[in-house]
Amino acid sequence: MKRFLFFSALVSAVALLSCSKQGDHGYHGSRSVTIDTTIASGTQYVLDLKTYGDADDVAAIKTQAANYTTSEIINTGSGFSAVYHFSAIADVKNPTTQQVVISVTEGNHGQSRPCKDSTLITINFKVQ
Repeated sequence: MKRFLFFSALVSAVALLSCSKQGDHGYHGSRSVTIDTTIASGTQYVLDLKTYGDADDVAAIKTQAANYTTSEIINTGSGFSAVYHFSAIADVKNPTTQQVVISVTEGNHGQSRPCKDSTLITINFKVQ
């Protein structure tokens, strides 16, 4: 029985360690980040997503803004070098709010069941 418990604990530890990120931040699991910002209509907002992931991560827009000129993620190089760009509509007569939700998720490292490390970034724009 003791061997079985030891073996079970060992298998669990190996499974948890195989799901570790290779980045510097050492974070494991899920987290949420909320950014509240005000921008002038017709201007561009840029967010470097590299601080929210590591080399094999993938960024995607989960919830798109309702009114915008540009709202996209551009990968600027090799590895994870994603940058989010948002441009508000140029002639807003009344202040409006827009919300964009971006997910940064861990790559699968060739595993059949990928790790669930992720960051959910909610950006609340107040466009004036």
